[in-house]
This record gives sequence, structure tokens and C-alpha cells, in this order.
Amino acid sequence: MIRPPKQKKKRTDSSPGKSFSLWLKNNRLNFLALFICAVIFFCFYFYVQPGTETPSSNDGQSSYSEYELATVVSITEDTTQPSEMFEGKYTGNQSLMVKIDSGQYKGMTMTAMSYLGALYGTPLSKGDPVVVSIYTTDNTINSVTVYEYNRTFHIMLILGAFVAITVLIGRKKGLQSLLGLAFTVLCLIFILIPLLMKGFPTLATTFCVCIYVAVVSFIFIGGVTKKSLCAMLGTLAGLGLAVVFGLLAQWLVKVDGMRMGEYVDALLQLKQKGTPIQLSGLLIGGMIISTLGAVMDVAMSISSALQELTAVNSSLTRQDLWKSGMNIGRDMIGTMTNTLILAFVGSSFLMVLYIYSLGVPVYELLSSTLVATELVHGIASSIGVIVSVPLTVLIGTFFYVNNSALKQ
Repeated sequence: MIRPPKQKKKRTDSSPGKSFSLWLKNNRLNFLALFICAVIFFCFYFYVQPGTETPSSNDGQSSYSEYELATVVSITEDTTQPSEMFEGKYTGNQSLMVKIDSGQYKGMTMTAMSYLGALYGTPLSKGDPVVVSIYTTDNTINSVTVYEYNRTFHIMLILGAFVAITVLIGRKKGLQSLLGLAFTVLCLIFILIPLLMKGFPTLATTFCVCIYVAVVSFIFIGGVTKKSLCAMLGTLAGLGLAVVFGLLAQWLVKVDGMRMGEYVDALLQLKQKGTPIQLSGLLIGGMIISTLGAVMDVAMSISSALQELTAVNSSLTRQDLWKSGMNIGRDMIGTMTNTLILAFVGSSFLMVLYIYSLGVPVYELLSSTLVATELVHGIASSIGVIVSVPLTVLIGTFFYVNNSALKQ
């Protein structure tokens, strides 16, 4: 019996260095895009930083307050008791000895007062961490008051659980989504808000920063691919039309950011002191921020679904893909708009309860500035989600049918 000659196996180099080089090569476009986005971020970050000549808040002041960390050493007097009127909440005062854990008074033990009511304060025990307000007059400590229970550790614990669960269940995609979330928070705090405080146009600045955040988030999640580009364009179009509708609704009901509630007074005082923030665009600006996540979710879901449809059946025409995409999108519209409206009602639930308790007629209710503002906010946001569906589907029909210029 004659055996056939053995064929030589091709040698494959699966060394870690080779694999890493191949991975870098395959993702070089993603790294380039992220590098450009990082350059843009740092350029704006350093631009909005305040100058070093800014004086300290205590310079030239004879009286001021400092907020420092402290620990309760002992309770010297306690007059608190539960109140039936306030559903068992404790009211009264506590006199405490606290050890200062930060600032110029670190290590010192001081007497502090803690005031409790239905809307403020927490009953304290020995060893509890607190934040205290040290009121100083002419370089002499006048009084020490407990500002609040120090919740930093507990909040960090909750955030840690959120991160762990997201990574555990979502794995790589979960980690990518967390990176996108972290970048979003950084942009809002260190880019958007400082730009607004410098007097940049509120509406245009908010819109541009949100689109920038969406682009970076999509690159984190899906890289520079057809799916991500389609979702980016769908998000841009959806938010753009939501802004147009929001401006129209704002004009019709005659409300704007100057009528948005209690914090406007504080911002007006800042404006009078020289801060050039533009308040009139805050209503639609807030709508853009609150809508961004939902529109991104819908746009990416639609784009991903269209990609899967064409991967399973490459013979689909644009008309077929449009019909299938719209069928998928209509199911999303029902749940997502419901989610947005309930989110706005939930955030304003105390206001809703209060207005209901007044028993006002419908015309008075709808004429209320607060109700009109919330309606414009909620409905414009829902419009953004709704219109992002057909726009993303339309864009997807051109991306996924007879188009091989971009990689899958």
C-alpha cells in the first residue's frame, strides 16, 4: 500500500507580539479617530480653564465659611425625637464633638451643632462621617455646624457596584459603554459648562458638544464602521429636528430658559455680577442633553438591525430594507417615547402632586409656566426620538445596499 506524501502544514506565527501588531493594524482607524477627538477635548479643556490670577474666595473677607470633612467623636446633647406630623422623621438639635479630618484645622476637635427637620439633617451617632461648615469672623472661629452626613464612600460603593455589574454582564461592550459614559460626564462638566459660563451661545454650544459626545461614544462602542457612521448621522439628524421643533414649540407657548424654576434666580445674580451666561437657550439646551441618550440608543439599534438584515439577505433592495427597518423602528417608538415622558414626569413628580392638590382648572394648569416648560421639554425630546427612526433607516438604506466602500 502506497501512502500519499504528507503535506507540510503552514506555519502560523501566533506569538503575542504578532497578534498585538495585527490587532493594532486592524484598529488603526479607530485609534486615529479617538486621537483626533482627544486632541479636540484637551484643546477646549485648556481653553476654558480659569487664569491663575483668580483670587481666593476668602481673600479680603473678614467673614467666610469653610466646608471640611469631620468625624463625630461624641454626642453631648440630643433633643431630637420622631414627629408624627412628618411621618416619623426626627426633628430637633444635636450638640456634637467632632474631629476635623481635612483643611487647615485638621486634627482639631470642635463643638458642632446639627439641626434636624423634615426636609434636612440626619440623626447622627458616634463615628459617623460628616461635612461641617466652619464659620470664621476676623480669623476667629465663630461657629461650627453640620452641613450634611458625608455620603461620599457610600456613593462610591454604589457606583462601584454599577461598574462591576455592567462589566460582568456586558463584558467588553459593557466596558466600552462605561468609557463612553465617563467621557460624556467629563465633557459636560469640563467643556460644556465652562463654555456656557464664558458666554458661548447656549443652544449652539450644547448641540455641538452633544454631537461630539455621540461621535466619541459610538467610536468607543462600535469603532469607525458602517454601523457607527449610520448611527452618528441618524443621531445628528434626529437631534437637529428635535431642536427645530423645540424652538417652534417654545415660540408658540412663549416660554424659554428664563422661566425654568428656582435656580434661574441664582444664575441671574451671577449674570448681574459679570458672568456672561445666556439663559434664554437653557430650555432647549437641557432638552438636547436629556434626549441625547435615547436618540443614540434608537439610532444604534436601528443601524445594528439593518446591518444584520443585509448580512442575512444580501439581495435586499432599498425598498425592502426601508420596510423592515420601519417595522423595527415603530416598536422602538412606542417604548422609548413612553420612557421619556415617564422620566420627565418622574423628575417633576413633586410639582405634579402639588399642582394636583390645588385642584386648578385645566386652562389654568396648561397656562402655568412650569407645566408649559415641562411639556415643551418632554414633547420635543420625544419628537427627537421619533424622527430619528425614519432618518436612521433612510441613511441605512444607502449605507447597507450596494455600498462596499466601508468595512462592515
